[in-house]
Amino acid sequence: MKLFVERRTIRIVPETPQDEAMLEDTFGLRRDGDAVSLVRHNAMGLSCWGDAEVRAVREMPEEEVKP
Repeated sequence: MKLFVERRTIRIVPETPQDEAMLEDTFGLRRDGDAVSLVRHNAMGLSCWGDAEVRAVREMPEEEVKP
């Protein structure tokens, strides 16, 4: 699997059927147009980046889901 980080896009390119199956199963990306959310987390007690977490939309708390 390849990961491309561009100016306004992060692209994940599966290279094998196993990669495709993992993305479909883990993130629920089964159809064209399915989406996930990327959530920023600050470092503990600071305003700088700690990490970013990709979440399947179906697993997000209801108040975080945007139409």
